[in-house]
Amino acid sequence: MDPVSAAASIAGLIALTGSVIQVSHQFVSGVRHAKDDAQSLIDELNTLAGLLHKLETIFVARPKDAPTLDDSSVLQCSSRVLGARFEAVRQKLESTSQSRIRSLIWPIEKKDHLETIAQTRAFGQLIHFALSVDTWSLLSSTSGETATILAKQIDGLQALDTIGQRIDTLEQAVKGQTLVLQERHLDEDRQKVLDWLANDVQGKLHERITSNRVTGTGQWLLGHPDFQQWTDLKSSANVLWCPGVMGSGKTNLCSRVIDHLREETFQSKNDVAFFYFSHADAPTQTIGSVVGSLIRQLLQNPDRPISPTFSQLSKKHESIEGLSTDELYTILVQCIDEHDGVYLLFDAVDETDTIKTLQPLLNLVTKLKEVSKLRICATGRDHNHEIRVTFDTGLTIPIKADDSDLRIFIQSKMDSANSSELLQDDELRAEISQQLMSSAHGLFLLPALQLNRVLQEPTRGYMEDALQQLPGSLVGVLDQNIDRILNQSASRRTTGMNALMWLCNVQRPLHRDELSDVLSLDLLHKRDLHKKYRPSAKVIVECCQGLIYLDEASQTIHLVHLAVREHIITYELRLYGEPTSKIIARACFLYLLDPAFDHGPRESANHPPNESSVENEILGFLNDHPVFHYLSSNCGWHARDYLADPEVRSLLMQFLLSPARTARSVQVGRYVSNYRYRYWSLEHVWSVSGLHLACEFGLTEVACELIDTGKADVDSETSIGGTALITAASSNQLDTLRALLQRGADAYKANWYGNALHCAAERNCLDTLRELLALHVNPNTLSPTRRTALSCTTDRECVEAAEILLQNGASMYYGVIASTSKRSFFGEIAALGSVNMLNMIVQGGYAGAQVDRDE
Repeated sequence: MDPVSAAASIAGLIALTGSVIQVSHQFVSGVRHAKDDAQSLIDELNTLAGLLHKLETIFVARPKDAPTLDDSSVLQCSSRVLGARFEAVRQKLESTSQSRIRSLIWPIEKKDHLETIAQTRAFGQLIHFALSVDTWSLLSSTSGETATILAKQIDGLQALDTIGQRIDTLEQAVKGQTLVLQERHLDEDRQKVLDWLANDVQGKLHERITSNRVTGTGQWLLGHPDFQQWTDLKSSANVLWCPGVMGSGKTNLCSRVIDHLREETFQSKNDVAFFYFSHADAPTQTIGSVVGSLIRQLLQNPDRPISPTFSQLSKKHESIEGLSTDELYTILVQCIDEHDGVYLLFDAVDETDTIKTLQPLLNLVTKLKEVSKLRICATGRDHNHEIRVTFDTGLTIPIKADDSDLRIFIQSKMDSANSSELLQDDELRAEISQQLMSSAHGLFLLPALQLNRVLQEPTRGYMEDALQQLPGSLVGVLDQNIDRILNQSASRRTTGMNALMWLCNVQRPLHRDELSDVLSLDLLHKRDLHKKYRPSAKVIVECCQGLIYLDEASQTIHLVHLAVREHIITYELRLYGEPTSKIIARACFLYLLDPAFDHGPRESANHPPNESSVENEILGFLNDHPVFHYLSSNCGWHARDYLADPEVRSLLMQFLLSPARTARSVQVGRYVSNYRYRYWSLEHVWSVSGLHLACEFGLTEVACELIDTGKADVDSETSIGGTALITAASSNQLDTLRALLQRGADAYKANWYGNALHCAAERNCLDTLRELLALHVNPNTLSPTRRTALSCTTDRECVEAAEILLQNGASMYYGVIASTSKRSFFGEIAALGSVNMLNMIVQGGYAGAQVDRDE
């Protein structure tokens, strides 16, 4: 290429560079979060344009007989590559800027942006170096001067070559270290995404179930024709329903299937994910936690890359609970699509929370049936019609204790028994095995409990006697175990029966220390709490006569089976004289009203109140009173059904009217829930009243009583401005909200974040949001931080709340932030990167009326 043509080529690159600079300027003012990216690109392009102009001048002035530039030269190759990148960037920017809504989003992905900056800078450095070597001046010098200059350049180049070799060695070392750091960073980012999706409770639970499963069982199910048809990904039958009665061994069989599928799919691109439902964990097993756990398992393989979608979602939402069921379905299917085939297994689906989890789960499964590469298996009792309709779509294998499995199970338990020396007699072993199998009735739980009873006897004779006296039904065996608890000493009887009562009613599993602490409570209230009355976990298990167990991994204590809970609840009036849930409601407040909590939160003796000293005091308190957090956080829920009971009502009012106890309750609850310090500081917790707590629990009658009797002011504020109305609104307690408004609560009173409308919007509390708007609360009122309720929906990407606000007159343009500018809802959701919000605005037609007012 001759110099003139080269100059023309450079002129073309200059024009293209100017075009990119021009269109980039539109994004500097239009997109708040993209301003830096757009400006950095403009700065690099301006620098390059100046160098190109100088280079163009040199090529135009070069003699006609100057050496030509080959197409393979560095300059020509670099020009072509950079020109192609600039053209791609220009087209993307121009196409995006044509849309008013899309122009709010910087369209260049971070990776492409950084690569463009790097290539632009490298090309500029190449030109700068070329310009620094003044070739024409060198040729116009005398021969002597030329020789001297060339000699100096050669010496310099040799020195540079030596330095370059050293730099190459160092560069390799740096690159190696950089790769290590990058891999570590990627591993850390990966773990953050996995932890955001779910914890590893399901994996640990599977390990525990597997460790207790007897080797060799379950083969009959794996060999069943319907099971083999289900596992075949080419088969059209993609749902397998395995119903069974309580105690038939469904959970152990499910774990066996999981392990079998894992072995079968080890060398393939198929994968297995599962979820064990449990009545004890039902309050925490939401549809979000279920899907999050399934996705985490499917992404567990470190060789499988994690989609950027999950990283983006984890940055937008505090937890996966913030996603809608439709969004959960979308990301789960996206994950499934990355595999050749996926097996999902759900155990004990009948033990889910009926309202909160079961219906969303069934809706999700109904949609998942259409995913061709997916196989779904579920176990559960067959009494729920909706469950049966959802899962019983063709392939059904009823679950019951198989004779061969029962024989293996019983022999294994006898081998591991403490009295194994008595079982060396094959005749006795055969007698026990035959007797238990004949009365099993398709259950594992029944012979397991029966065997525990027999093996506790000290001699062969007593074993044989016990064997003949065993009840032939599960109800009979459970009654026999409870009779044994009742026949213990008074203190052990009380410990055993109270432990069963708590485990049948708690909202979540209790840690061994929590259960031990609450069992030191005297329900007759004849003495105060004291550590010396706390039983050890070992003693608690012994006192319950085989009906509970300690999970060594989590250190939580559980009933051996859901059947125990159902038996206790069925016969609670005979066993306890009144509903156990009522006793628990009363017991919560007896504990919280103990004199140990008279003083409430206190400053450390050696420090002024600061975050560190307050935190240390809380940790010390929780160490001394492990169950306090559970009781203070759940006492309102336990009391809801017994507000008409005089004793429960009286105890509840004593608690709510005790500033020391409410302050401690708020402090511990906010601290354990990872709130910021301002929410558990001494100043704040002492300002929270019993009325605030009553509204948080949704105890409407109690809240009204406190106000109507003059014991609380309906608009009383905390140290950060919180009111009872804000508490009810952000907790979605609609009845309580209405009662407060009827009693004159000010809907416009605000805490540091905003008023009731702001807080309901931020929490996506749709019922209370509609109620406030129906009462003509202004949707465009500004919070102390100059935000509207619509702006607050972006904090958790609450699409439904945003749409309700827009339907009720919320403006997309907020109050004056500076004297000359306004903040736009478009700008906030663009910064958030929320496709769901943008889709809602466009599809709902909310953009048309206001888009022309964009700055």
